[in-house]
Amino acid sequence: MTHNTQAQERWFVTGAAGFIGSNLCAFLIERGAKVVGYDNFFSGKHENVERLLNTYGEDFTFIEGDILDEASLHSAISGCERVAHLAAQVSVMRSIDLSEETHDINTTGFLRVIEAAAKQNASSLVYASSCAVYGENDALPLSEDERPCPMSPYAASKLANEAYASGMSVKAPELNVVGLRFFNIFGAWQDAANGYAAVIPKWIDLLIEGKRPVMFGDGSATRDFCHVENVCNAIWKAVLAGEAANGKVFNVASGVPTRLDRLYELIVEALVNAKLGSNYPEPEKQDWRVGEILHSYGSPKQAKEMMDFAVEVSLQEGLQRMLSTQYCQNTNN
Repeated sequence: MTHNTQAQERWFVTGAAGFIGSNLCAFLIERGAKVVGYDNFFSGKHENVERLLNTYGEDFTFIEGDILDEASLHSAISGCERVAHLAAQVSVMRSIDLSEETHDINTTGFLRVIEAAAKQNASSLVYASSCAVYGENDALPLSEDERPCPMSPYAASKLANEAYASGMSVKAPELNVVGLRFFNIFGAWQDAANGYAAVIPKWIDLLIEGKRPVMFGDGSATRDFCHVENVCNAIWKAVLAGEAANGKVFNVASGVPTRLDRLYELIVEALVNAKLGSNYPEPEKQDWRVGEILHSYGSPKQAKEMMDFAVEVSLQEGLQRMLSTQYCQNTNN
């Protein structure tokens, strides 16, 4: 179904070859937009781009380029009214090992994108921040009013972007900028090695093969798993909200904490229902990893009040969609 609210607007999506980016491109096109995708395949997948090109034809244009390449970026973004900036180095562990790389991609890259958007006269930019900015915080569910406490270079880079977005409003007052703090996003075409909720595709892959997944900690750690369709909807709503959301940062969260041992049970239930795999071994427990947060779930209250965001796809439904969209297709082909 095509929604005509923003029909034929041109969107520029960085990180379009990635999991969230490729899902967003499809979401926007199905609502009448034209999309220019931009990615350098640092972590994105060629098959995600090929699927978009094959499915959407002339409504989707792809440009291979780096967000740190100013000339390429300015050329690619030209003529686009809306910008969704998702390109990033998203691994917490990699950010600890390669802090300068993470800063270059996530923070310098963000500055390049926001400056290009302003110079090319885009009207709005929505960018991905992260729940990692909160750090370990017992004030659950986490609200945007909580004091940030980043525990990794990745989290610090995302918090720096929020500060730069605020500071850049003086330089680019005509550009509406909204930050979204993603919690643990999951869905179809997610890379099992990526930093967002990678536990879900990782466990699914292993369990289908009858192999034992790894669970860090004793299973009591909690996460806020939010399906990618909810994220796409939040990005859409952030633009529709206009001035009401401008300059603000919102949680994109389900508001529901899920224990990791419960997540395992839900994944097994979904696999059984989808008739994928037949032997589901119990997880192997391993020590918690440095830099990881034990409990995290967010409040979507401000996003609901200020930009009419609502979670429409639950964890259970999201798992079913993920399996039917990606894994069952792969089984049938």
